[in-house]
Amino acid sequence: MKLSIRSKLILAIGLPLLAVYLGVIWLDYVRTKDVSIAQTQANLRSQARAQSARVEAALVGISRVADHAADVLTAGDEMSREATWKLLERALERTPPILWAGIVLDGNGSGAGLAPYVRRPSAGVDGGLVEGELPEPTSRDWYRRAVEGGGGWGEPFISDNGRFVSIYSVPVIRDGQPIGAVAVDVDIDWLRRIWQEHRVEDEEVIVVSRQGMFLCHPDETCVMTESTTSMAETHNMPDWRHLGEAMVAGSEGVQTLDTPGERKWAVYSPIDATGWSYAAVVPESRVLAPVYEYLEVEIGILLIALGLVELIVLVVSVTMTRPIQNLARAVGDLGVGDLDAKVAGAESSDEIGEVARAFNKMVDHLNDHVQELSRQTAAREATLSELRVARTIQESMLPVNGENLPNMGSVSLHAVNHPAKEVAGDFYDYFETERPGVLGVLIADVSGKGVPAALFMAVAKTVIRNLARGGDLPPGEVLTRANQLLLENNDDQSLMFVTLFFFYYDTKTGTVTYANAGHNRPFVLSLDGRMRKVDGQSGPLLGALEDRVYAQGEETLQAGEALVMYTDGVTEAMAPEGVQFGEERLVKLLGELAGSDARRLSERIVREVDTFEDHRHGDDITVLAVQRRA
Repeated sequence: MKLSIRSKLILAIGLPLLAVYLGVIWLDYVRTKDVSIAQTQANLRSQARAQSARVEAALVGISRVADHAADVLTAGDEMSREATWKLLERALERTPPILWAGIVLDGNGSGAGLAPYVRRPSAGVDGGLVEGELPEPTSRDWYRRAVEGGGGWGEPFISDNGRFVSIYSVPVIRDGQPIGAVAVDVDIDWLRRIWQEHRVEDEEVIVVSRQGMFLCHPDETCVMTESTTSMAETHNMPDWRHLGEAMVAGSEGVQTLDTPGERKWAVYSPIDATGWSYAAVVPESRVLAPVYEYLEVEIGILLIALGLVELIVLVVSVTMTRPIQNLARAVGDLGVGDLDAKVAGAESSDEIGEVARAFNKMVDHLNDHVQELSRQTAAREATLSELRVARTIQESMLPVNGENLPNMGSVSLHAVNHPAKEVAGDFYDYFETERPGVLGVLIADVSGKGVPAALFMAVAKTVIRNLARGGDLPPGEVLTRANQLLLENNDDQSLMFVTLFFFYYDTKTGTVTYANAGHNRPFVLSLDGRMRKVDGQSGPLLGALEDRVYAQGEETLQAGEALVMYTDGVTEAMAPEGVQFGEERLVKLLGELAGSDARRLSERIVREVDTFEDHRHGDDITVLAVQRRA
């Protein structure tokens, strides 16, 4: 669909403005949402702690009734059954939440064999307190919990008279030994009324026991019939499992619940006196209500402001479109290749007139630039062509693998040179010396890259080959003399140097006599994957310092062993994420290539480095492998 300039102007201003408004609203929404959630969580946490503290205070008051009775029995003399009933009756009369109280004295102290209890009448039954005697009292869980573990609140259960209770028990101690226990129970419904009375609007209360059983839940059918685990498994609500695990563990925190119909927030806190945990659950809509109210106001302001801006733009665009048509026509002519296109009527002093005059000047400059660009393109093509020729010449200076070496039957030799630019600073060479069966081999890395490094490489290669051609000059002496020759024309302004590893290889004995000028030490790789670095002292770089003497060393290749040389473009290769290839990765790769010939060794290493760098080379890469055939 083709749009007019007027429409585009309106959209060009309106859409970015709308994007900015929406961005501001989004940022405000995120900030307001975070603040609202944090504030609501803090309020819910405070409320949860207050509810837990409120219930804990009530339970502590009830537990003190049992503690007081135990103290009386501990300090008192022999008590009759009637006296213990009186003690229990006073406890129930003074503390309405207590439904039942009992005493068990097992016969080791005064009042031997007593097991009286007092309880309130069953629900719906009128009358006073009911007295009785506990059958088999010492088998009761609360009794064993008191005399064996010191007592405390037990797991809630449904009593014989149909009430939902939890029993608190405490031992009676005489002479340091438990002789009985006192127990009271509390009506959980009484606690649930406390929880419900103090909740806020839209809030649901959940309380779980030590074992995760619901003591209070918005759905009454879940109380004492469901646990957090069964809720997760039966109703496919995994959030309940996570919430239950945290609450049973006695933690304090906040968690979301994906319930049918709406997402909710649960804030939980432990009730330390009983080991239970309290949670307040509110709909997420209540948490985000302030955010939604804020958005409604912001969107209203946005629509009004945007409408006013677009109205102003519409008025302005009407006055601007006519001059712009002339400019558009001239631009269209220029777009089809008319470099003589000019804007007519560019005399006005406003911005459109300035644009028209600038366009006319631009056309004049464009003609000049097109001509200049044509000249630069031709010059660049000539330079690239020369560099391609230079690379071809450089490649011709490197020996072709396996050629011109007629006595190669006992050795496998292969090299790969991968330049980072059109021409390389890395180089290698191998040649037969005048000593029968002795090869001269070298690998080197010139400082820098590009044409200067390639020129220095050609000089260094020629110097080394001329010095070592006879085969009688030791490797250390070859490097010593080469260093002096390279220094003669290597002034401070064009100072270049080269790291180089040179050696003679005896094809009959496998002896490697070498000298090192600051180059990476090669690896010797055996058929079974074992490897070692070539030892020996490394001298300074060639072409850097005067009057340097280079030491030499000796290594013998056993049948099947390979000498693997490389430049620092291998180990210092950099992956796109900034990780170096490194020597450790090279050693691992060599272990995988054990038993390979020189060609496979060198080509595989270069290919792995190329893949590691994602084909973006920061430095030249050269690998040279010499293997004594088995």
